[in-house]
Amino acid sequence: MKTIFLALFFSVVARLGEDCIMIFWNLENLFTTSVRFYEKINRVAKHIFIASEGNLPVIIGVSEIENFQVAWRLVNVTALARGEYGIVHAESPDHRGIDVALFYKKERFKVLYRKFKPVINREGELVRTRSILYAKGVLDYLDTLHLFVMHWPSKWGGERASAPLREAAAAALSGEVDSILAINPSANIIAMGDLNEEAAFISPMVQPLNILSPVKRGAQGTIKYNGKWETIDHFLISANMMNNLEPVFCTDTSSFIYSHPHLLEKDRAYLGVKPRRSFIGPRYNGGISDHLPVVLRVTRSW
Repeated sequence: MKTIFLALFFSVVARLGEDCIMIFWNLENLFTTSVRFYEKINRVAKHIFIASEGNLPVIIGVSEIENFQVAWRLVNVTALARGEYGIVHAESPDHRGIDVALFYKKERFKVLYRKFKPVINREGELVRTRSILYAKGVLDYLDTLHLFVMHWPSKWGGERASAPLREAAAAALSGEVDSILAINPSANIIAMGDLNEEAAFISPMVQPLNILSPVKRGAQGTIKYNGKWETIDHFLISANMMNNLEPVFCTDTSSFIYSHPHLLEKDRAYLGVKPRRSFIGPRYNGGISDHLPVVLRVTRSW
């Protein structure tokens, strides 16, 4: 017992002052049916490593993966295997058959509870979209974190017609957040995901969470649609996480968009560049995703 206690003590001490890197990335239809599946997941792993500035992130959130087997292979047969990640995943009711997943470094984050929240519309009907992933855990044996990974409904069918579906997803998230804050108003909450809307539209719907505006490093958004850059992939945090007197906290510049020449291609229809997607219709395009990842550095003060 004494040996176990000492090992735990020194493990905690070793992590004091070590920041926690988180990444979210929409992986654009990551299916095993693609003949280039292993090529793609190895490239994903490479860029996650680079985006984390040479350290594997503690938390990785992804969307548009096919199933648990895809999630398992991503963190077990690539360079990410060194991170010894645990996986939180469940099949969603999405009509396209795509899911969200959370990967966590088991040496630094212990999952205490997990669940998947379905999205229900105003009529009380299930929306056939991605469920909202929730995981409660402890970072470095010290700090409780509440994590959400999301992929809200797209604008397919028109922005106005599809808006109620995203509003339903926002309501599902807000209900979970309100329940957490009712028990602990100082809870540390981090939500991440492809919300298919920019911050100005989302902000009124997700209070009391704050949307971090990511620093733009090269790219001017996370996607480019009809020649216009948009930031629709976000990190949202609770008010307590903006308090730099807390053991873990974020600042206005804690989040950034990761960009790399290998993730971009020339925009032949418009000026500049755009994310290089995997497929254009049935044609293989050689890229990883039509989204760029967003990165969050959670600072540890002690």
